[in-house]
Formats: sequence, C-alpha cells, structure tokens
Amino acid sequence: MKIISKIGIAMALLFNLQAISFASPQDVSEYKSLFNGTDMSGWDGDTRLWSVKDGVIHGETTPENRANKNTFLVWKNEVKDFDLKLSFRCNATNNSGIQYRSERMPAHKDNRWRVKGYQHEIRNENTLPNVPSFIYDEGGKRKRICLAGEKAEWDADGKKTLGKLMTDEEVSQLVKIDNWNDVRIVAQGNHIQHYLNGKLILDFTDNHPQLARSKGVLALQLHAGKPMWAEFKDIKLRSIDSGSPKKITSGTSSAAMDVWPELAPGETTAITGLVQPGKKGENPPVTRVGEVTKPTFKLYPAAKPNGGAVLVVPGGGFRILAADLEGTEIASWLNGLGYHAFVLHYRVSNDPNSDQKRNKAVQDAQRTMSIIRASADKYGIDQDRIGIIGFSAGGFTAASLLAADGKLAYEKMDQVDEAGAKADFAMLLYPAVEGIGTGAHYPPTFIVHTHDDFIPADQVAMFYAKLKQAKVPAELHIFSNGGHGYGLRPRKGSNVSSWTNQAAAFLKQIDR
Repeated sequence: MKIISKIGIAMALLFNLQAISFASPQDVSEYKSLFNGTDMSGWDGDTRLWSVKDGVIHGETTPENRANKNTFLVWKNEVKDFDLKLSFRCNATNNSGIQYRSERMPAHKDNRWRVKGYQHEIRNENTLPNVPSFIYDEGGKRKRICLAGEKAEWDADGKKTLGKLMTDEEVSQLVKIDNWNDVRIVAQGNHIQHYLNGKLILDFTDNHPQLARSKGVLALQLHAGKPMWAEFKDIKLRSIDSGSPKKITSGTSSAAMDVWPELAPGETTAITGLVQPGKKGENPPVTRVGEVTKPTFKLYPAAKPNGGAVLVVPGGGFRILAADLEGTEIASWLNGLGYHAFVLHYRVSNDPNSDQKRNKAVQDAQRTMSIIRASADKYGIDQDRIGIIGFSAGGFTAASLLAADGKLAYEKMDQVDEAGAKADFAMLLYPAVEGIGTGAHYPPTFIVHTHDDFIPADQVAMFYAKLKQAKVPAELHIFSNGGHGYGLRPRKGSNVSSWTNQAAAFLKQIDR
C-alpha cells in the first residue's frame, strides 16, 4: 500500500459491549412487568420454597425444607423472541438460574415444577468458569453450552465454534459479589445474548436442528444441592415480533426520523431536502441533497448486529450532502461489520454564513447522537459503543462534536438531551479540522487523509499530533494520493480505498 505517512497509536482499550438484535424500532413492544412486588400472581411454584419477601421474589431451601430435584418458579405464559430484564442476588452455597425457552417436564414425586431448556446461570462467584451468565443446558446433554465471555456457535453437526468477547479478568470484574446483579437476556431466532450489569457477556448462535429451542416458558431455579437462597426483582419482558419470514438485511433502512420535535433551532421552514441535478459525465454518479431545513436520520440495521452503532455524517461543504457516497454506502459497509448505522441528513443550504451553517450541522449531530443513546434499548445498542464517522464537512461536524465533550450547541429541550451527545469512538475521513480543539476527553479516533487533498495534510497531521500529546488512542493514515471525496469508491492510481481495512482493524481492536 502506498502510504507516505502512517502514524498510529493503537491502544488496547476495554469497551463495554451491550447488544441485542432488533429488526427495527417498530418491531419491539414495550416492557411489561412480570412481578407485581406483592405476590406471585402469574407464577407457579412450590410455595414451601418460594415467597415474596420485602418486595422481591425469594426462593430458599433449608435442611428441613429441601428441594426434591431442581425446582422452578414458572411463569405461566410461553415466550418466543423476547427481551428480558431482571435483577438477582444469591448466596454462595449453591447455584441457581433463569430458564427461558424451556419446557415443563413430568412431575417427580412431590416436585411438579420441573423444566428443561436454556438456563442463564446464577452464582455468587467471580472466578471463571463458575460465574453468572453462562448458558447451561438444563435437562439436556450439552451441559455448559456457552461460557461467560464467549461468542459461540453450535453448528448443525454439533460442532462448537468459539470466539472471545471478554478476558476472564474482565468477566470477573463485572460480577457483583453479595449484591444485586442486573441481567438482560435477548433471544431472537437462533441468536441469544446475555448481558451482566449492562455489558454484553455472552453471544450465542444455535444452529443445531434438533437441540436449538425457539420458544418455551420462563422460570427461576432453586437447586437441589446444598441449602441456598436466591432473590429476583424488577422482572420485565418485551416481545420481539420477528414476523415471518421477516429477516434483517443490510442496507434496508427505517423510515426517516425527525431530529427535532418541531422546527429545528432558528428555522422557519421544514424542508427535508431536495435532490440536486447530477453532474454531467460523472460515473458512477453521486446523489446530492441540498436545501435541508428539517434534518432527519435513518437507521440501517446490521443483519448480524454486534451491539455497536455509528452515526454517519456525510460531507458536501455544508451546501449539499453526498447522500450515497458518504451516507448509504458507508452504512452498508458498517452493517457488514456488525454495526447499526444511522445516516444523518443535517441542515445544509447556500447561505453564505459559513459559521452559522457549521453550527447548525453540529446541533443536528449532537441531537441525533442524544436520540440514539436515549433509544439504545429500543434499537438494541450498547450505550457505550456509539461512534461517529464524518467525511469532509461531516468530518468537521464530527470532530466538533468530539471537541464539545457533551456540551450542547443549543439549549436543552427535553429528556432526550440528558442522554448525552458524546461519541465513544470516531472515524474522520478527509476532515476539515482547522481550528478545532483537542484534549484528553476525545475517544479513540481514526483518521484518513491524502497527501494531495486540498485540505492540507499537515493540518490533519497536526490535529493527530495534538491527540497524541493528549494521550488519546488514535491512528492517522495519510495516503500518497487519492484527492478528496472518495468515500468507499476506488480512485484510479491510488490505494486510498483500502482505508476500510485499517478502519475494520481499528474497530475490532477497540471492541476487544
């Protein structure tokens, strides 16, 4: 690769993963509480062992009151694709569990509350492998199907393919001993994810034709071993309507969503944009959108989401937006890496007041970032893995958002703005960064430029140098040629389009 200067610091950072897989916002119902805090209405279990104590579900076995084999408190309704939240705590004498997509088994002596199926393990331990959150095949033959910290897939022939989400130390640090732990279980199709205390801790895909489970009951376990107790609270469930045969495909967007609840700050009109005439002889053509006074954004969901999201900010000199070159095409690339992409059409115009146009773009980007973070649960996104990518003028906008460190360029309007407009990582492509301050508050930042760009390469190099001085994890790739405004498209005689390889490696590193 022809690179005149490749300056990089790639620090290994721990970024918190939290992910679930939704087709689109409209496919998700609201959370419903499964426990009223006063009694066990809707649940079926051995009343010798299960009760409501101090507003939580309390299960306990004693030497006098033992469980005859593992026993369960079973929620009476069946679930299929779902998003379940609850909190648990237990003592360290034995393990417990949360059953899902399970089936009831025949009664055994005086125990008619028996189930088999997927079990989210519950333990009051933080030494692997005996920690909470791994999947156990309760009543089955596969035993520990997927351990905490793993990304695993069971193939149709019974072979298990493994990847790593977290180190053992990182998993251990998530567990709260002798305290409440927050659990989230999301199951959609054959894809299952577990979260512990807000972080993705397990990612499992079950392709086994006989053993994979697509529906069943929910239940809470008491183990038949040593006397123990376990408590559960804040049990909430929402169904994910996967439809049939609705399947997420990269590049398929949601409907356009408004950035502002009413008119954008300072605007008197609400124009979502006008497509400009194409340039003669341009091959392939670029779709340019101008005259935007009502900013909008669209979600492009990943087919196999990893829990991360990126706000895509196209360039166009604040006069137009390169809607496909630096928008939808970028979204498709990000989708292929597992990231949900939100493509922003911020305000652009022919107004000669450049400062005002830049400020409007920053306002729109900040507001959109806040919306994404405020709606992270709705979209299945980890609030700590929301990044931004900007091109040219969009690069200026993205860098300005980073520099602001969450300070809004407009007056707070509602609770959405409380969510926070910071980015957790950034990618800046041929950015206009002159005059933008840097500091230690910047997130990991990836920068691409060319030696022959009309934006001086030394200006971008100095920007990087300031990031380095502030000890910000960053990479700068300056290609010998390629000009400006290439997006993902190849340039004749240049290797600049290979920037995506370095960017993918950067994203993989910060997600370790």
